[in-house]
Amino acid sequence: MNREEIAEKIKELLSDQLGIEGEIMEDASISSDFNADSLDAVEIIMETEDLFDISVQDEEAEKAITVKGLIDLVENKLKEE
Repeated sequence: MNREEIAEKIKELLSDQLGIEGEIMEDASISSDFNADSLDAVEIIMETEDLFDISVQDEEAEKAITVKGLIDLVENKLKEE
């Protein structure tokens, strides 16, 4: 799966999970730009793990604060496998 496909799926997941309408920019902060709270963040990580069949450690999840950060995390995890 290439970066573009990962980005598309992540943006779709965020849109569904947080009710975002319109374009989702990669430099957007998941918490402040989309008003996601800690429960939303946990749900997003869990959905991401299920969607891409990966395992994300808490320390890794805490670093994925932007859309780009989440895409990069998934891309790196998929390369590890």
